[in-house]
Amino acid sequence: TSMGKCDKIEEMIKKKADALIEFVNINNKIPKRSEVVKMVSYSDFKVGDFWHNIKQGRNPDLYMDVLSKNEILYADYERIKKNREERMCVKVMSVEDKGKYLFALTKVPKQKDIVKMVGYSDFKIGQFWTDIKRGQIADLYTNVLSKNEILRADYEKTKKDREQRMNVKVMSLEDKGKHLFALTKIPKYNDVVKMVGYADFHVARFWSKIKKGHNSDLYINVLSENEILRADYEKTKRMSKIYDILDYSKMKVDELIYLCKDRGITRYSKKKKEELVSMLSNQHKLADK
Repeated sequence: TSMGKCDKIEEMIKKKADALIEFVNINNKIPKRSEVVKMVSYSDFKVGDFWHNIKQGRNPDLYMDVLSKNEILYADYERIKKNREERMCVKVMSVEDKGKYLFALTKVPKQKDIVKMVGYSDFKIGQFWTDIKRGQIADLYTNVLSKNEILRADYEKTKKDREQRMNVKVMSLEDKGKHLFALTKIPKYNDVVKMVGYADFHVARFWSKIKKGHNSDLYINVLSENEILRADYEKTKRMSKIYDILDYSKMKVDELIYLCKDRGITRYSKKKKEELVSMLSNQHKLADK
């Protein structure tokens, strides 16, 4: 019985190898990891994963006896093999050398900056500098990098910003409500209130959450007394009901435009307007009855 199972497994692997070769011959390319092909009597065959595993060293006999005969597969396999060997041979730059390279810069490196050097693995200089500013390898900064005026200025700025964030207060819910209540217009989504000694108050986001039902007591007891906020809140509430009973029938363009303007719907795509308008027209019909 075990021999029979082994034969079936070998047969399945052979068919998968044939399917891989057929894919390459038809498409004239290496399959991506996500690619799948249909196989008779089998579930979907993940041909990309199968080839990836072969390149990682699985089924070496299958590669040597069958797959290596295909020029495209052979070229891809050898390319991966060469890259792996090169990575194993490269040196890693010492911390001292990284410090010297960083010290020689005339501007602060960006987070994603990378230095490529022949014979060495990539030096992620931007990430390295970020780690230094977070307190890692403190001796390197103190003894070497702090002597570079540009780096020192960036280091001190980051340090100051961090200390400020740790010392700022967060505005209380009551104070946020008072600030929002005093507004004479609806805040835009990116509006931010900056106050000395306090963390930034994202007033528009706060109002958006209120309209979604957060802190309902604050709205009922305080914010609903502001006519502008109450009108915006009720409008959002009406629109929510609209979405709940959305109807997908179509209307004429002139009716669409009229109803949208009549209800202040101006910032939606044409498709969304059509959906909203068709529902609104249904509401009118129900109201007339």
